[in-house]
Amino acid sequence: MKKVLLLFLLIGSLLMWGCAPGETADESAEEPAGEAMEEGDDEAPPARGMAELTLDGKRIAIDYGRPALEGRDMISQLEVGAAWRMGQNEATVLDTEASLTFGDASIEPGQYRLWAMKTSAQEWVLIVSSDLENYDESNEVARIPFTVGENEAAAEQFTIELQETGANSGTLVATWDMLRLSADFTAE
Repeated sequence: MKKVLLLFLLIGSLLMWGCAPGETADESAEEPAGEAMEEGDDEAPPARGMAELTLDGKRIAIDYGRPALEGRDMISQLEVGAAWRMGQNEATVLDTEASLTFGDASIEPGQYRLWAMKTSAQEWVLIVSSDLENYDESNEVARIPFTVGENEAAAEQFTIELQETGANSGTLVATWDMLRLSADFTAE
């Protein structure tokens, strides 16, 4: 009889061993293996953003990842001369039906990957690349100087906007933390 009782106690202990405090074996079994979330681990992956503008009936769009600062000083970590993918996870992609002109740089209709590069402590450029996968200087279509400014308030989440400034003109604006980068363009 003692052996049977010990056997039941041993089996019961083994069943309860995998449960969280205050949780029964039945509650533990309801959660699929490998999908348990730690407390505070309920954050969704960074959102994707879409900046869109239609000029003269032609769509211009930028699809990008929206990382958050979460208390980090990310801008100071960007090194001079290093290409930054302007977002998170997947590539930041410009898809344009219009021919775009940024100063002296012309961008034909199509899809391009966008990068940003800090060229000095206070200077940045927008890099337009024909390679949608990786950064390679040989695939650059254009390097466009950004106008560098400061936001009125810190932007917690990276944001790209396409703002209409005229019938056939606009401004690409990228903001994160106190940094504001902008580049004016015309569309045909």
